[in-house]
Amino acid sequence: MARMARRPKTKDPHTIFSEQMTRLPSRVKKFLVRKPERSAGYAGTWEFFIGRYGEAFQLLADAALRGSSTGISPPLFFLCRHSMELSIKWAIVEYAQSADEEPAIAGHGLMQLWRELLRQLAKAGFHGPDQWTDYCGKLVQHIHEIDPDGERFRYPMNRAGVSFGYTEGDLRDLAVAQWHIGVFCDAVGEMLQSLGRQDPAV
Repeated sequence: MARMARRPKTKDPHTIFSEQMTRLPSRVKKFLVRKPERSAGYAGTWEFFIGRYGEAFQLLADAALRGSSTGISPPLFFLCRHSMELSIKWAIVEYAQSADEEPAIAGHGLMQLWRELLRQLAKAGFHGPDQWTDYCGKLVQHIHEIDPDGERFRYPMNRAGVSFGYTEGDLRDLAVAQWHIGVFCDAVGEMLQSLGRQDPAV
């Protein structure tokens, strides 16, 4: 019976770093490669970015919760908030494009973006708000009140040098909020794709 060839053991990054510190390489190995835009494919879509940021947050949140840590660290909050922002912006883009509009997605204010999404939904003929839309809006408002411009958990202080201070929060509740907002935006996007734009004026 032929022996299976053993795969070479992959070194972890810390081991490689330690080895390099004993003898620094003469040149940097290029580990990032910029590809032509046309080759991006799925990796250049809103769905890809939403999925990867959401997945990164969920993996880290799950690991923290398994370790009995329920506090919110700045990187976790940033990943979560950014995945929410991407989800809302994607839904706006879907509706605006179907109406041949320029999507209004400038800035990082969650409430501003949420209001634009609701405007797009109403313009498409999906009138509300229903219970879930209302609840998701309250979640967005709560997060917006804590971090209105996406800066609070990226830096320790604002541009004027004033400290943001410490924000305490429950990681489990944040993770649930991320599911609500992400799934809601995905649902309204799929609703548009399935039904087409409903023009109330027609």
